[in-house]
Amino acid sequence: MKTINFLMIITCLINLIFLVQPALALTANSSNYSVSMFGTGIATGKPSSINYNSTFLSEAKGTTRNAESGTYTANIGFFDDTIYYRSASITSYSISPSSAVVGSSISLSISALNVQSVWARIVAPNSQEQTKDLVNGQFVVYNPPSIVGRYNVTFYANSSSGAIASAVDYFELTSSPVTPPVQQPSGGGGSGGGGGTTTIIEQCVYFWDCTPWGLCADGNQTRECRNTGTCNGTESKPVEEMPCSKALFDIALNLKKINLTENNTLKFSVELVEKRGAEKIDVYVKYTIINKDNEEIFSQIETKAVQGNLSYQKEIEEIGLVDGEYALRVDIFYGYEQRAFAEQKFKIKDQEIKIEESSLKIQKTNRLILLGIAIITSAIAFFVVYLLIRFNKLLKRFNEQARRKRKAFTYGLVVLLIFVLLAIIPKTNIAGKTIGNLSSYNWKIILLLLLIFFVLALLIVLRKRIIGFLFRMTDNYKKHPKNSVKGLMNKKVYTESGYYIGKIDDVILGENRIESLKIKVDKKHKLKAKGVIIDYKHVKGVSEIIIIEEKAAEHLEKFGLMST
Repeated sequence: MKTINFLMIITCLINLIFLVQPALALTANSSNYSVSMFGTGIATGKPSSINYNSTFLSEAKGTTRNAESGTYTANIGFFDDTIYYRSASITSYSISPSSAVVGSSISLSISALNVQSVWARIVAPNSQEQTKDLVNGQFVVYNPPSIVGRYNVTFYANSSSGAIASAVDYFELTSSPVTPPVQQPSGGGGSGGGGGTTTIIEQCVYFWDCTPWGLCADGNQTRECRNTGTCNGTESKPVEEMPCSKALFDIALNLKKINLTENNTLKFSVELVEKRGAEKIDVYVKYTIINKDNEEIFSQIETKAVQGNLSYQKEIEEIGLVDGEYALRVDIFYGYEQRAFAEQKFKIKDQEIKIEESSLKIQKTNRLILLGIAIITSAIAFFVVYLLIRFNKLLKRFNEQARRKRKAFTYGLVVLLIFVLLAIIPKTNIAGKTIGNLSSYNWKIILLLLLIFFVLALLIVLRKRIIGFLFRMTDNYKKHPKNSVKGLMNKKVYTESGYYIGKIDDVILGENRIESLKIKVDKKHKLKAKGVIIDYKHVKGVSEIIIIEEKAAEHLEKFGLMST
């Protein structure tokens, strides 16, 4: 039995090792260098070799709410004679001021790593587009046209490998305020003195313009605030740093309707569903396109206000996608946590897009497969129980040695079946649908498979108790007369002094009469034998319970059944 338990434990461990598919993320920073990794991809800010203080995050499903993290120190080497794939990374961007009157100048700024060039595309309220070349890490002045409304600005940065990173922001222009004419007081009568002049002293004002809050780092969020008003100083300056706080919400993300338009623009629908929490919050949405070599060829970050559900259309037209295999990934960030992500693989051939199974379709397929497995398992379990009941009398004829051999054979067959399933599942199409592609459901599927194996093993091990229970249920349902032989089954047996012995397990018949009763001894009596046989002549009364005489009880004391 101990050997069987050991084999079952080893089987479960193998199941977990081969079926669990964790997602790993690593971000490391030092004084001069940075390195980041998600999954199997890695990008570095500068070739060198140095110690990095890093935070390692491991997750087993599509949210990091319950993920574990820790800080480690490692030496990572990057050398000049080795080719590394470097993706562009925007560290900060700003528009100042974010609201101004027509005729004002707007300052645009972007800071990025691993970039060859940076620029901005500005879309005016009348849909007129302009492109402005920027300087990495510096402010560049932009003079917008005299059109009132919202100007959408997309910052871009591309690396030497052709990867593009972008971020979306906006500013607004309002009409110039009308200043009322100043009324000069008229001069007095006759010979009075000449009228004096009026001097208007304008009071200076502060107008603080702040960039959006950045992602959390070391438990704090930062932003930059600049005064674009007429006053000098820092009076009423907004807070530029605050501790990160967790939002009381959880969010689900779905990708739908991915299409490629005639002008090679990728168009898709994004649906955000807030599962918990009612407050309106701003989340960072990052769009990423990854090629078949796991290289990030495009990324874009924008801010979305979410309260309840949010559905919108998104277009990516900045990069021309050639024929090949790609993955579109959308990540939702709030504070220092990655709240949700969705990924959809697609293929482009002859300027036509072919979408793999969507996440919703995979979910439906998973549910159908799991339902089918549950139905088949239940049917097998009931069939096994039926066979055991059907051939119960035949099984009782086997001697103890035969039963042991049969038990060992059964256990070995179960273990062998589990190993065969573990070898087959990873190579079948079912594994790709139920275990791959949808990481948030992996743990549920694994637990269900383990539960099915456990139930089958439990049915085999406890088959005799199950059979006895079903027999008792059947006997109780038939409601045999009290004076019949069947009516004696499962009745409780007491001595004349009220001491409880056990229950009637079987009735042994002689010549036209009941010869003896087989009693299943209660568990509190530590007896190696499964039961005792009492001659029926020692039975004193039969009603709801069976009472035996004390003479028989004295006989039972010899076997240690009766406590003094």
